[in-house]
Parts: sequence; C-alpha cells; structure tokens
Amino acid sequence: MEIETYKDIFKSKNGRIYLEQLPHLEKIRSGQSFLYRKNGNESMIMELSMHDLVDADLLEKALLRSLSRYPYLTSKFIQVDGDFYLSANFLPMKVVETLRLRPLGGLETNYHLVDITFYEKRFMSLIIMPFAMVGESCLLSEN
Repeated sequence: MEIETYKDIFKSKNGRIYLEQLPHLEKIRSGQSFLYRKNGNESMIMELSMHDLVDADLLEKALLRSLSRYPYLTSKFIQVDGDFYLSANFLPMKVVETLRLRPLGGLETNYHLVDITFYEKRFMSLIIMPFAMVGESCLLSEN
C-alpha cells in the first residue's frame, strides 16, 4: 500500500495491527520517572548535517514511510488516574522548517511525542525518552 497521507498510515497492515493492540497495552512504567521532571520530559535530539539543502517534500515522504512501518511513533500520552498510557493520535505529524526545538506532546506538535524539523542543510529529530524506551517493547513492525 502506498502511503500518501498521514491517515493512510492507519489503513496499512502495521497501522491496523497497532490500532488493534493499543487498547491492550498496560500503563507505562519504563522510564515513567522522566514524566515527572521539574522542567518537563527528558528528550533525545538527533541532528544531521547534509551536503545539500534539505528537501521538505522528500523529508515528509520519508516521515510518512517511517511512520507506516513503526506506527507506534504516531502515539500520544494520555493520563488516566495519574497513570500514563499510549493513545492513538490521528492528528497529522508535519515536518516544519525552523531552527527552534518545539515542545513535544503539546498543541504545536499536535500532541506528538516525536518532532522532525529542518533548516537549510540540517534536520533534527526530537523524541521523548520514555516513549523511545516504551516503543522498543510495544509493537514491533512485521516488515
């Protein structure tokens, strides 16, 4: 299946498996201490410098392809009775041209726990650490 839009991710085989399994996940325990930090969530930033200018359209296509393979990266956190759970996030994740790191899990990133930005010849990936740890054990891609 060709992934052309963010919504197509949830129609793919991996996306359907993700949505089926999501209600059965237990509350998040791994890395949960990071959720209560005084100044917000611990994050991991990866920055790559390119020889050429970053092509926003190609980066957006690469993001969609990656998300279709690992749909748990589309998740958001929800809090229920003081516990955190992963929840489906149907709001689109968009690549944005900026030098600024945007806050994860908020309105500016459509509540996503991952953000991809670029500026000229470099691009950055920002991810909340406990989410990175949870993702490894959550749902593995069948591709």
